[in-house]
Amino acid sequence: MSSSYTVFFDDYWFKTSLPSIIVYAVVSAFTIFANLLLCVAFWKDPFGELRTAQNYFILNLAIADLVMGVISEPLLVVTYWHDNNLIYFIHYLFAVLAGTCSLMNITALSIVRYYAVKQPFQTQSIVSERSVMIGIGFMWVTAFHYPILLLLGWRNDMFQLYLYVFASIIPTIIFTGAYFLVYKTLRRHSISLKHLGEGKSLALSNALRTEKAATRTVLIVLVAFLSMWIPFLIIDFIIVHCITCRDEQFHLARDVTLSLVYFSSGINPVIYAWRVNTFRRAFLRVLGITKPFSSPETLWNRLPNTNRNYQSTTVSFIRIKREGRLEINSPSLKLEDIDSIIALQTLQFIISCLETETCQRLSAQKSCRTLHMSSSYTVFFDKYWVNTSLTVMIVYAIVSSFTVFANLLLCVAFYKDPFGELRTVQNYYILNLGIADLIMGVISEPLMVVTYWNSHSLIYFLHYLFAIISASCSLLNITALSIIRYFAVKQPFQTQSIVNKRSVLISIGVMWVTAIHYPMLLVVGWREKAFQLYLYVCGCIIPTIVFLVAYFLVYRTLHRHTISLKHLEQGKSLALSNALRTERAATRTVLLVLVVFLSLWIPFLIIDFAVVQCPNCRTAKFHLARDITLSLVYFSSGINPLIYAWRVKTFRRAFIRVLGLQKPIERSVCFWKRISTSEASLRFRVDSSDKKSRTTDLGVKSESDDVSVGRVNEALELS
Repeated sequence: MSSSYTVFFDDYWFKTSLPSIIVYAVVSAFTIFANLLLCVAFWKDPFGELRTAQNYFILNLAIADLVMGVISEPLLVVTYWHDNNLIYFIHYLFAVLAGTCSLMNITALSIVRYYAVKQPFQTQSIVSERSVMIGIGFMWVTAFHYPILLLLGWRNDMFQLYLYVFASIIPTIIFTGAYFLVYKTLRRHSISLKHLGEGKSLALSNALRTEKAATRTVLIVLVAFLSMWIPFLIIDFIIVHCITCRDEQFHLARDVTLSLVYFSSGINPVIYAWRVNTFRRAFLRVLGITKPFSSPETLWNRLPNTNRNYQSTTVSFIRIKREGRLEINSPSLKLEDIDSIIALQTLQFIISCLETETCQRLSAQKSCRTLHMSSSYTVFFDKYWVNTSLTVMIVYAIVSSFTVFANLLLCVAFYKDPFGELRTVQNYYILNLGIADLIMGVISEPLMVVTYWNSHSLIYFLHYLFAIISASCSLLNITALSIIRYFAVKQPFQTQSIVNKRSVLISIGVMWVTAIHYPMLLVVGWREKAFQLYLYVCGCIIPTIVFLVAYFLVYRTLHRHTISLKHLEQGKSLALSNALRTERAATRTVLLVLVVFLSLWIPFLIIDFAVVQCPNCRTAKFHLARDITLSLVYFSSGINPLIYAWRVKTFRRAFIRVLGLQKPIERSVCFWKRISTSEASLRFRVDSSDKKSRTTDLGVKSESDDVSVGRVNEALELS
């Protein structure tokens, strides 16, 4: 480290350019304005609604974000004119302070949400103003100790691991567990409401709706924070721990993701203004623009129904085209100062670069290609294929069996259709998704198991071809389901004419043609790194953007329908409410399939991308990580039928009938009915002596009969 203010390695600090400082300056101004508005609104509290215990954490979150906007971001802008390591160092200290404190505040909000739904009557005593102040003080002490460690001299790569584990991973685990418990508690409360009287149910339903809205708001803040921080953390981690990844492309990627990090510091007040009515009213009063918005409901009611249109959200994408150029420097390497393994990897990288440069200068392209690809079935580079061990092979075999069984069950249930309920237009996409997953379980995964005994490049190559077909077709099917969900909630009466059997079969054919063309490009001979970029953009990123936009529009439409139901008559409102509840359930099921698919695929895609695009990331650790994440990929092919069995009643009944489990369930239903009936009659005989007690017992009997009948009906529904 050439300077006393260097962290991790020389040239770690960002090289700011004119476009980047303009972006940083704009984001800094936005961050300061948004969070300062929140602080002023909390201080003035014009309607006396903001100073609650939970909102102190929101105020503290805004103060932490203000530290980022007032100190850290402007310091990085200053480095464009005064490139001093001290300025970079101070910027990094305050960025660590603000980032860690923000994440701890969001974690605390998730814990408060858990107590609010778990113990609503004791929340004020548990989460009091005194305990909140103690918690905030603990957060700042914890956040301050990270930059103090830097000041004391701990600036190697181990500090980054320490920072990531204690400041990122542990809080993430905590709030994930908290939100899982919140979800379970809310679900249990929703079930309990069905057994209460109408008056009590209405009051508690309103309270539960308020808690759900507050929980969703904190969850949105959390998701926005993580989605903007995680890309930067991954790239920064690679740059610090991978010596040869410190090139221009990685630094450019870190600059872009750093802009997202800065933007995350100003987005929270926008979320509160959008989601929370109390914050929105306070912001408008502080800004002095309450009069123009004083009567929006009156203006809304004056408009005719035909003019009540919503503007579609336009998403603009910035496309940056850049020609990559490899420049080879010849630094003086001292092997005695470098670990032997790192030295060997560095020398291998220099040799591969020299070979590439030689290939570019030679006119004979054939001989150059054989330098890197010793086999006609090699993809990207030699030794790209995964070396299967005995443990990995056993895992793949188990997952393959599970995938084949689950998806074959789905296909057989659709073919037999025992209750005549499955052959809908939407379910053809689900059947097609099951067939695509069957390809993974029947062909791709067994071929990978075979490589344990016969490690031939052709087997790996065939496995890769069918894996691409299966994965790309699966993602296209999920995207199509999200589009159908949009039509189902946007135009429910025209959906059958738009999405008919003919259009579905045509779209399925287009999916298979699109999915098959990727491996055809490999067969033709396009096996360089550029093919992976093409596959990721066309096969992953574009479908992901499509279904994200579709689900955003679905959410807006459902929200609008929910508001409209409040102005209808009770009979119409009840009928439309039931229809809307059905659409929500179907939408949640497709969304769950989508989230599971992406969560199991994204880790593998990131690691595989790093292995292909970064020559010196091709180490044993990266290959081990790819083996583990590949197991998750295979498991994703068999998880969808379980989701349908859990979430969709028609699939659950069909699966039970196909598996022949209906009679055992009917026997258990009869047994349960016999026991519940005998208990009720015995209770009636014991207490029949007194008239008053008999009347009381009749109420108990009827209640127990209702419970038993409810259990019997529930079991009969399952059968």
